[in-house]
Amino acid sequence: MSVRERRVIGAVAAVLVLGAGCGSGGSPTTSSDCQGQVRVDGGVFTGYGVTRRKPSAPVGLAEEAECHDVGDDADGPDGSVFGADAPQVEVWSFEGYDPDEVLAVRFGAASWTVFIAETVSPSSIEEITRELR
Repeated sequence: MSVRERRVIGAVAAVLVLGAGCGSGGSPTTSSDCQGQVRVDGGVFTGYGVTRRKPSAPVGLAEEAECHDVGDDADGPDGSVFGADAPQVEVWSFEGYDPDEVLAVRFGAASWTVFIAETVSPSSIEEITRELR
């Protein structure tokens, strides 16, 4: 399965999971056993939903994890994996949020996936997802 096909599957799964909105309990965006993830300077961020709130400034590039739990890789236990040649995506910050904790990646023409650092507490994740819905 190509990287493009994996991205499409991940995007479709994100839309299905997020049908109730970004703040639906603070659960990560998932596809099978995969979570949408990006990595910036060694810090891992997990996708928690889609918002139409426009980010304020570009931050730079992040590595995008690949899902190793679909297609030919479905029997593997790996889930989200950052490969040696991980695809790069542009990440943005939201006004009022520390970019070391919250980032955005364009999801469509007018929407963004909200990514939250693994270092953020569960209660803060719930608050952030509620605010950014």
